[in-house]
Amino acid sequence: MLECAPMGNERIIGATGLEQETGLGKDLLRKWRARYGFPIPEYVREQGGWLYTDQQITQLRLIRRLLDGGFRPGQIVGAPTEHLTALLASLPCGGEICCERPVIEELIELLASNAIEALDERLERERRKCSAREFVIDLLAPLTTAVGDAWAAGKLAIYQEHLCSSLLMARLNEELRGLQAQPNYPRIIFATPGEETHVLGLLMARVVLADSGAECLDLGAQVPAEELNQAAQACRADMVALSFSFAYPRRKVRPELLRLRHLLPASVAIWAGGKGVEAIRRPPAGVSLFSDLGRAAEMLHELAGVRS
Repeated sequence: MLECAPMGNERIIGATGLEQETGLGKDLLRKWRARYGFPIPEYVREQGGWLYTDQQITQLRLIRRLLDGGFRPGQIVGAPTEHLTALLASLPCGGEICCERPVIEELIELLASNAIEALDERLERERRKCSAREFVIDLLAPLTTAVGDAWAAGKLAIYQEHLCSSLLMARLNEELRGLQAQPNYPRIIFATPGEETHVLGLLMARVVLADSGAECLDLGAQVPAEELNQAAQACRADMVALSFSFAYPRRKVRPELLRLRHLLPASVAIWAGGKGVEAIRRPPAGVSLFSDLGRAAEMLHELAGVRS
């Protein structure tokens, strides 16, 4: 439950409520405050603590959406709402909810009305029409983008975004139970690096590559490079796949990949994806970067063809 209090005609919330409302962690906001001077809470004597205003919540919503769109924190953190709104309008969807398929708009409407059971049933109907890989690439991936757009526009609450993520993760885990590895396809260890808590993108990648024939082993979130190296060698993995979200510190992505590349045997490939890697123009030697799950599946098939 959000810790909220009125302040004139404006709502204000505490630190815990701010994290729930924006999806941005306390540690990340603390780093921004030290580096960029934003967001600065206001001390409200009547409430006995440091509180954040609606204006700051709006700015942080816009900042998160712009980070998803490829902007760097230094370009946008602390910028006025008007400037952030103009930048959002410059993105491909023009600041509107990305709904390339009518079904996505319908799913967003169900989520906005808290019709979670109906949302799940609608997803099930769509799943029956296609493969697991197509379900993720053509529907779930754009749906997560649309949910982010709707949240940034104030059309969804953060709890609704969390409800959607939980529902999608349950469905994706169910998909994995019915998928079998194919001969000559690689054994892949999936994980997020230390400090990375977001796993939905990683789970989508697992389903796509498992449906394409790979043997997928999951280590979960926040796995140090040393443990990844140990697991890869003990499990005789052919590849380590990492996911970096928008929230992962950009300056740490390349060093983390280089560190893992130094630890792993040369025979173990490294694949990395997610919003966090999009700013890297030239990947480190021995590392492949992907912003498109469809392309990752194609590369997997090519690799299996070479191994056969």
